[in-house]
Amino acid sequence: MSEPRETTRADRIFARLLALGHGSVRGFRLMLAVYIFMLVLLPSGSILGFNVKVLWFLALLPWALLIYIARERATAGSALLLLIVPAAMLFWLLLAQGNGFEPSSSFGEFKDILVTICTCWFAALLCTESYDETIFFLRTVVRAEIAACVLKGSLLTYAILRGIPVTEIALWIKAVFGVDLMTYDFESMLGRIQFHSDGLIPICIFVILCYRKRLSIGVSGAVGMLLLLLISDFFAFSRYLWVFTVLALFLGLVLGKKDRFQLILLSISTVIVLACLPLLVTVISLRFSSTVVDSSDQDRVQQMPALHEFWESAPIMGHGLGSYTRRVIRSDDAPYSYEVQLLALAGQVGIVGILLFASLGIFYFRGLWLHIGGRVLLRLGLATMLLAWIAAGLVNPEVISSAASVSYAAIFAMVCLLKERPDPVASFAGDAVLEPLRG
Repeated sequence: MSEPRETTRADRIFARLLALGHGSVRGFRLMLAVYIFMLVLLPSGSILGFNVKVLWFLALLPWALLIYIARERATAGSALLLLIVPAAMLFWLLLAQGNGFEPSSSFGEFKDILVTICTCWFAALLCTESYDETIFFLRTVVRAEIAACVLKGSLLTYAILRGIPVTEIALWIKAVFGVDLMTYDFESMLGRIQFHSDGLIPICIFVILCYRKRLSIGVSGAVGMLLLLLISDFFAFSRYLWVFTVLALFLGLVLGKKDRFQLILLSISTVIVLACLPLLVTVISLRFSSTVVDSSDQDRVQQMPALHEFWESAPIMGHGLGSYTRRVIRSDDAPYSYEVQLLALAGQVGIVGILLFASLGIFYFRGLWLHIGGRVLLRLGLATMLLAWIAAGLVNPEVISSAASVSYAAIFAMVCLLKERPDPVASFAGDAVLEPLRG
């Protein structure tokens, strides 16, 4: 007689969990929005040694699991996928210990990869549920990056007004957040400040150009946002970001609706470029000068042969998470981190691990090629943006981090919009007559 009573009690507990999960979506949305702002705005997870990002992540994780169960997505296959990824990462973590690498280094990279994957999963929980939640997420990402641009502009303005070099401001930031920013002083008081989240700038530019109306952004607001993004991108002083931004502008203008907004944007941009032409020429010439280029590329030139040898010594399974080549160490705090991040990752997890990560990415962005008959050009544009972002791993350690997860999630959100009700967004050539995806 006791067995049915226990079953009934378990059913009631499960029903309460379902009800709680269904009723907590709004709270999860708000917590995720705050988390996105943290990832984009904070240079690191720690403030005076206190890691706020990790605490917020640990608060989000059980909430996400609760909503995942409440929305009845916990099938046997999906639950198995949730277990395979951390299990595989645990294997490579233990492999690194067997190869004699420091536990702190292994756990550091384990945490970086886990947070990247989980943040992408948080976004998927929200964006795959409804059109409104997808729009909410994309709007949050854009607002967070705009806030970062305003912060960078404020720091540069403060440096000019106080007559101090930008590198001095970077030292203040390091004292608070414990992280080194990429900086460089120009001849004037202007200088380079590159945030870890600056890789999101080209993606936000593409979002605004293609989805401005869906995000309910007015013409003047969109023009102002784009100018802020371009200014921030310019002072990031990164050749990769500049090229990626040009690509995002081209794709956004081609795939976006041809309307008054594009005309106004091009007109204002032309006037600003002509007015600031001497500064633009000076900064661009400086960035591509042999002095700056040689010093910037020196690390990559040293790393590539060492990392290639590192990978060749264990090509199938790698050396484990947090492993590194002792020939070249880029950072004492994170010795596994290299400018050529993808090659370093191949040496850490081998061909098997690279294929696992590639399969996970293909599965995550599967909406790009499912039902390929609709909105082909927009799909190609999104695929190009994704590949261009992943290519950052060939020149910068940016594709695996908490900030990088926001870029993946933003592209994923745009993929989700492929199957939602269309507005006059993508209207280039024959793409406008292609039937939009359903379901």
